[in-house]
Amino acid sequence: ASNPDYWWTLDLTLTLRTPGATMESVTVGCTGAWTAVSDSSWARPGISGQTGDGTLSIAFDANPHRTERTATISISCGGARIAVTAVQPGGFSDVQYAYGDGGATVTGSANPAGSLAIPSSIDGRPVVAISSFAFFGASGITSVSIPASVTNIGEKAFKFCTGLRELVFEPRSKPITISKAAFQGCSALGEVTLPAGVTYLYSSTFEDCDALYSVYIPEGVTAIGSCCFSKCHSLTTISIPSSAREIKSFAFFSCERLEAVSMGNVTSIGEKAFKNTTSLTSITLPSTLESLGKAAFFNSGLTSARVPGSVRSLGDYCYQKCSSLTQIALEDGLEEIGEGVEWKHDQAFEPLGLGIDTTLNSVGSHKLRSGPVAEDHMYNPLTIRLLQKAAREGSYETFKKYTAMVDNLEVPHTLRGLLDLKPAPNGG
Repeated sequence: ASNPDYWWTLDLTLTLRTPGATMESVTVGCTGAWTAVSDSSWARPGISGQTGDGTLSIAFDANPHRTERTATISISCGGARIAVTAVQPGGFSDVQYAYGDGGATVTGSANPAGSLAIPSSIDGRPVVAISSFAFFGASGITSVSIPASVTNIGEKAFKFCTGLRELVFEPRSKPITISKAAFQGCSALGEVTLPAGVTYLYSSTFEDCDALYSVYIPEGVTAIGSCCFSKCHSLTTISIPSSAREIKSFAFFSCERLEAVSMGNVTSIGEKAFKNTTSLTSITLPSTLESLGKAAFFNSGLTSARVPGSVRSLGDYCYQKCSSLTQIALEDGLEEIGEGVEWKHDQAFEPLGLGIDTTLNSVGSHKLRSGPVAEDHMYNPLTIRLLQKAAREGSYETFKKYTAMVDNLEVPHTLRGLLDLKPAPNGG
């Protein structure tokens, strides 16, 4: 629009290449002042009221809909006008959303499949959350990109997205909450880099992510929630940041391929946190650790263990069924040893020569004491054997031998056996 002395209109079409957020520019030549106005909130001209030649920048939000959309930006200079029609292609799918005080919340999609790029804004409002169950069971989703504007991912938002292979968090400066079970059961997900701003990993966040082999946990995370990485069968290494204080119960339960763990400065390891980590042969517990929960390393592959002096309580069965474990070093400071640890120690060692009976105890359901202090029971190995044989062979003679032993009044076993029966005077 270089000559304001004439009234005319020029129509231009600007075709955008992707449905994602983008910035485009239009060169304007005008000897006077010019203005730019858009008819849609998702297409926003950068400057209005400029004088002389210049470049007009236009910002476009990501398209959350499957179908393409258009916007018209009118650039006026005197009596002349340029109408720029912007055409934006359709996005991943028809994202469903709701508005709130802080912005928009993505609530789902009518047809979720392929690559999902959560928009950073919808109709000019920032997308701040993904609701609980938003994409629950959407097995057709293969990748997800989450913008920096999102500060909350609801419970089970992507649970059982079994086709999800890639999860990307855009760099952010704001905190973000990833609620419990948000990505549970995403069995094809292989690698995750959690963003700065995460402060707590809630329960079951990545439970049953069978293909997950690598996870980056940023500084700032204070706790690994219960079952957070439970049954992640491909996970091989994990580094707990120095900011973390708690590893809660079942956090790495049945991670059979887990070989290396860096503990950071944790103070508490919960019940069965590393149970069934059969590939974990060694681990260094930090000097900040104060308690080890019940069965924390039950059935792990540890070959040796050192419990630092900072630990005050060692849970029951902490190292139970660690078949490769040959040495446990307990530093000064330990105040309480769990039942299973103490019992097994006493059964294996007699370091003070106190005459502890080292005979292996029977834990069978029909155990019977033998030897000088033998016990007599109505149901004992012999009577049970006779009963089984009589039933198996259909032998009445064998059954009579069984009943004779059970009914033996010389060695009474029942209340009736302790009584003498007196017949009635009239013989009745």
